Amino acid sequence: QILGYVFASLTFSPPTDETTSPTPATVSTTYEPDVILARAKQYLENGQLEAVVQELDRLKYQEAFTVKDWKNDAVNRINVNKALKVLKMECALLNERMITIAA
Repeated sequence: QILGYVFASLTFSPPTDETTSPTPATVSTTYEPDVILARAKQYLENGQLEAVVQELDRLKYQEAFTVKDWKNDAVNRINVNKALKVLKMECALLNERMITIAA
């Protein structure tokens, strides 16, 4: 809920091209939590959960504490998605083996 409040209170100008994601070249070297959260929100809207976590890792102080639980849940989700990909691949390989054995 707190993270939702933080995201809802952000104000930033939309990018000129909606398909453009921030690149490391556009990342500022100064600590600006609003900018970090805006980038994280954009990554999240583009479905780039790993990039969101990398952005949130840049937060410090109270901001980092505020998003800590959400970030941990996101990392868990990333790990579950990776495990699911492995399981799907194993099932596909097992299916292929069963088809060749039955034929």
